[in-house]
Amino acid sequence: MRRRNPQVTEDQQQRDLLLRPPDKTLKEKFRDLFWDPKKKTCLTRTPINWLSITIYYFIFLTIVIFLFLLTLFIVYFLVNVDRPQYVLKDSPIGSTPVLSVFPFDDEFSMIWLDSNRPYKSYVEKINKNLKDYNSTSSKSFNISDLGDCGKSPFGYDKKTPCIFFRMTRLLFWTPNPYRVDDDLPKDVPSDVKKLIGNSTSPKIWVSCNGSTPKDRDHMPEGFFEFQGTQGFDITAYPFHNQNGFIDPIIAMKLNFKEPEGTLFTFTCTAWGKEMDTKITAVHICYINVYCFIASLFTGEVMSGVPPPPLPLPLLRKKQRLLSETEKKILREAFELFDSNNDGYLDYYEFKASSRCLGFHLKKCEILGILDTYSRSNKNQISFDDYYEVMEEKMVKRDPMDEIKEAFKLIANDKTNTITYRDLKYAVEKIGADISDRDLRSMIEEFDTKGHGKFKPVTLLE
Repeated sequence: MRRRNPQVTEDQQQRDLLLRPPDKTLKEKFRDLFWDPKKKTCLTRTPINWLSITIYYFIFLTIVIFLFLLTLFIVYFLVNVDRPQYVLKDSPIGSTPVLSVFPFDDEFSMIWLDSNRPYKSYVEKINKNLKDYNSTSSKSFNISDLGDCGKSPFGYDKKTPCIFFRMTRLLFWTPNPYRVDDDLPKDVPSDVKKLIGNSTSPKIWVSCNGSTPKDRDHMPEGFFEFQGTQGFDITAYPFHNQNGFIDPIIAMKLNFKEPEGTLFTFTCTAWGKEMDTKITAVHICYINVYCFIASLFTGEVMSGVPPPPLPLPLLRKKQRLLSETEKKILREAFELFDSNNDGYLDYYEFKASSRCLGFHLKKCEILGILDTYSRSNKNQISFDDYYEVMEEKMVKRDPMDEIKEAFKLIANDKTNTITYRDLKYAVEKIGADISDRDLRSMIEEFDTKGHGKFKPVTLLE
């Protein structure tokens, strides 16, 4: 039998590659794609190729599925889905809960209630938070026990708004309240002491008071009126991720009697024993509540931050009247930044004009001013209202502070001193007609050490 010449076969293959493939119809191309009788291929692969690919992907996918099931086994059987690995003292969130308050405002840090901002949104938020309490069949809580704070509109239509407290959920935390025989801390208020002494069922009692003596002057007796109970029922705890758990809540009504434009702060504290035995008694929860009375009144509930700037001018007598020059400056500043000449300033125009006048107002203060004085939903301010706001700020401005700011611009940043060159440069910038002799005399007058320079504090003294 004659053997095939490999060299001839290879040459033949090379020649075949140079030849133009025969023309085929669309039907023949479609047929050869699924089965080519000459090459004996299906979808351009031979049966041997298909077998090897199938075996490869079978092994590959088997390994992937095995690793996935192994990971799933580790997660499902080794990780507890009902509780975290670290809780209470071992947890980074701490071993005691904190107080939370509702309702909140989505845009501002205050709860605004006036003729231009109806209280409907706050009532809706309270109803949303109380939805679970209305549908619960728990014997430990009844929404009707909250008195005026248990029914809509929760006092927001009578200047007696209700705010609600509850403690954040903390797994396996067990409250440890003060009892009659316990030694109470010195800072426990007298009303809480009476509650502890007269109560037959221990609770985590809550008390509120003004943060400063000035704040307490605005809060007469009866300002804080708790509805229902003044303490959290401890029988509902501990929380261990059980279904149907309902957080105990406390409702408090605020009886506003102050005139419009009064800003004050009050602090609410929950009293109980700390879990850590090294500390016999601590404030379990601490929350600052800031309230501001606006057109009707406003109240703000917020935790752990200083009171925001007062958005409305306080109702008090002006210290002085603006001069004609100052009035002209206000008019020019308003017209300069009224870009579309419509007689109103929006947020960015108001911010730029106030900076031009030397007032660096914060965002929350600007938004509060626009929200208060806006006569439409566009959050814009007219010149008359702009004049009223800026006049209040200009008459309160301390001239000494302006002098200090001016010297900061002139003084050298590194040495905080003023030299002849610094004064010369400032005089040229403002176009003042002051001779070099006068400038040097100023340096000599305040240069007590003979160094040819002086510090601004020397001039102020």
